[in-house]
Amino acid sequence: MRDIGLAEAQLLAIFVESIAFGMFVVLYGISLWVLRKKTRTQERKNRLLIIVITIMMILAIAHLAIDLARLLDGFITNGVTADATVAFYANLSHPTEYSKTAIYVTQTLIGDAFVIYRTWVVWNRTWWVTVIPTLLLVGNAITGYGCSYQMSKTVPGASVFISSLSTYITAFFCMTFATNVICTLMIAGRLMMRQKTIGSHTKHSLWPVVSMVVESGAIYSAALIAFLIAYLVNSNGQYPALDIIQPLIGVTFSLILVRVGLGLSSGVSDPTAPTRHGEGSQFPMGPLSINVSRLVEQDSDRDEFSKPSGSDSYDLKAV
Repeated sequence: MRDIGLAEAQLLAIFVESIAFGMFVVLYGISLWVLRKKTRTQERKNRLLIIVITIMMILAIAHLAIDLARLLDGFITNGVTADATVAFYANLSHPTEYSKTAIYVTQTLIGDAFVIYRTWVVWNRTWWVTVIPTLLLVGNAITGYGCSYQMSKTVPGASVFISSLSTYITAFFCMTFATNVICTLMIAGRLMMRQKTIGSHTKHSLWPVVSMVVESGAIYSAALIAFLIAYLVNSNGQYPALDIIQPLIGVTFSLILVRVGLGLSSGVSDPTAPTRHGEGSQFPMGPLSINVSRLVEQDSDRDEFSKPSGSDSYDLKAV
């Protein structure tokens, strides 16, 4: 089957990236609204979420801006002929090329670091559950920025599929894929364990939260698999598959915030809606609140689940 041309792949890449970026902008705005409408105490706890998602937005804007600048350079300024356009995009050592790669790597590291943090919190701040994901994160940083450096040293016209780059690229995406699969399964598994604990005491469940965590992880993982397949078969289709991931990281990050905050999943209600003591089910972010009926449970670490004296309300930190 005929592979897509390099110039066509770049046009398609900026098209799909723009669509995903538009989705991120909408979800970013809703996420800020959801996080800002909490109580004063919750706002303080949500400050980290606001900072992280804002940094992700800035990086997504920077990446798209570079792609737009490259589009103008490739098709207008340096695109006198079709061959000239291809030659421009084939120059991996151009500053805009390895700069956008570094931006992408940074975005990935932030997303992976926060999913590791979520895992750590959900598992009662147990350090051993984060050992493997953290090692993978370090490996990601080394291979990701190493790839950007290697790109800056390539000669004009060098292929992105050359061995000096493919080793870094393949390792980077395999490790970020493994990080997200491991953390998603660990978060979902922990919540299912909690569901077994509270399931017989309340009609409400944690399954909506489990579903949202798994769905968000699946979206990102599917995008990574699509890229890896395209790259490993040496297809230029890897360019659009890659560029859509940059804003998609922010989309998957904010998707849980929006769905929980607006109560868009079955069994999840508006975090600001009042509920009677011992009844109802709420899952607001930072912390997620789970109201249960007459269940007394003591945990060694009260940072994840805490039960004040005389209360039937448990708090679960943001997942």
